[in-house]
Amino acid sequence: DLGTEEQYRAYREFTGKIEDFGVRVFNGVGNHDLYSDGWDLWRQYCSPGTSFYTFQAGGFSFYVLDTGTGNLGQTQLELLQTALQADPMPKIIMTHYPLHATAGYFKLDDTTERNTLISLYAQSNVRLTVSGHHHFYEPTDFGTYKSYTVASFGYDNFMSIVHVDKSAQTAVLSVVE
Repeated sequence: DLGTEEQYRAYREFTGKIEDFGVRVFNGVGNHDLYSDGWDLWRQYCSPGTSFYTFQAGGFSFYVLDTGTGNLGQTQLELLQTALQADPMPKIIMTHYPLHATAGYFKLDDTTERNTLISLYAQSNVRLTVSGHHHFYEPTDFGTYKSYTVASFGYDNFMSIVHVDKSAQTAVLSVVE
């Protein structure tokens, strides 16, 4: 919540218990993570220790983007464009700040960047985007893909699970209490 080392240690202990069951935990950086000079702590305590990365699972490519400051920035946007265009797999994008939110200040700040991403995702076989920050569940249908903003587990005491179907190349988000 405040990006303190004590909170990072508690989080690492929590995620360690999940990983003890053989479930890998991946992290995306958010604005609260950066409080209290939290960037160095985030890299130390949160796997994989980098804020922009991709991995493959279940026949999908997952992209985790750094939107902790409310935007991607030009360098990350260019890296993402290049990566998406070279990747033929269906994709799931995960960010902290969402593309869309009914409350205006809860989405990516730069409207040009946001519009570029909406278009890029539509052209790049993106099937689903998942984000947080807004603190409320909010689905948005962009036509070729769906975008979900989900509340944190600690905020609403429910979690969201993404189900992928490799053969149908579909990804569906469901909420579990």
